[in-house]
Amino acid sequence: MLIRVVDNKIYRINNGLTPEQELEFAENNANAGFMIIDGLPQVDPDQGKHFKFDGEDIVPDDERNAVDAQKIVNDS
Repeated sequence: MLIRVVDNKIYRINNGLTPEQELEFAENNANAGFMIIDGLPQVDPDQGKHFKFDGEDIVPDDERNAVDAQKIVNDS
């Protein structure tokens, strides 16, 4: 899975590249925060869809997920 890390926040990149092309892209753009990971941790869907690095661990990003949850409440 191709991701970009900005300020420890993980952004999934879906650009239609093959896995081999993603790997090459990540290698060529590592200084811009692009990297390949095996996948994101399995979490309860209620925990949200945003993740961040906590040290070397990938964990749910409570701050960004709270914004999404509040938007759902506001919209309903």
